[in-house]
Amino acid sequence: MISLIPWSSEEDPDLSPGEFIFLLDRSGSMSGTYINIAKDSLNLFLQSLPLKSKFNVISFGSNYQCLFPNSVEYTEENL
Repeated sequence: MISLIPWSSEEDPDLSPGEFIFLLDRSGSMSGTYINIAKDSLNLFLQSLPLKSKFNVISFGSNYQCLFPNSVEYTEENL
């Protein structure tokens, strides 16, 4: 179960929006329905990030790959 609560820096300027690192299993056991569920879930989480936060996605199977070399700011372009 998850609860997504909207966050705004105007509500509490002392809190930083944070950095989010997502790990995505793309090994053979994730084929078919499982990888589709994982992609849909990742999409939901990414679209729910607070403005001005940073994020990156690391996927792994027999090797790993980062979506970006370093975490990037959450923007429409980076999404």
